[in-house]
Amino acid sequence: MPPSFHILDEDLEKYTSERLDPARASQLRFHIAQCTTCENKLVNAVIAKLGNLGGREKREHRRNPADGSGWLQTVCPLSFDKAQVGIIDASSTGYGLRTAVPLEPGTIVELGIGAKVLVGTIRSCERLEDAAYRVGVSTARSA
Repeated sequence: MPPSFHILDEDLEKYTSERLDPARASQLRFHIAQCTTCENKLVNAVIAKLGNLGGREKREHRRNPADGSGWLQTVCPLSFDKAQVGIIDASSTGYGLRTAVPLEPGTIVELGIGAKVLVGTIRSCERLEDAAYRVGVSTARSA
């Protein structure tokens, strides 16, 4: 993608929904890493997906124990790395995750669980006894 061109909205939507083919996604990541206009466009697209999250109390909805895994990618601040996470619990508004690194509350993330990709925000992070972290993620739609 020549630097004088910017990412098309259609490609950006497919990218944030993980429906863009891998070769094109790689081109987008390369371009975004060099273009602050498109980086801001990506961040704004992900923030737009957060529409219904609001500032709900963490324990408003019943938590259901879960035992699974997935991946987590920070969107704001932007990172292209996908970290493996364990799923501790799930509710209608979010997930409790086990991560190897702490995440700052307010961080916008994408969470992949099976075929689902969700956008969310980190609501809490606490250190566990075994040097891992329990992270609460509020999502627009969850299990």
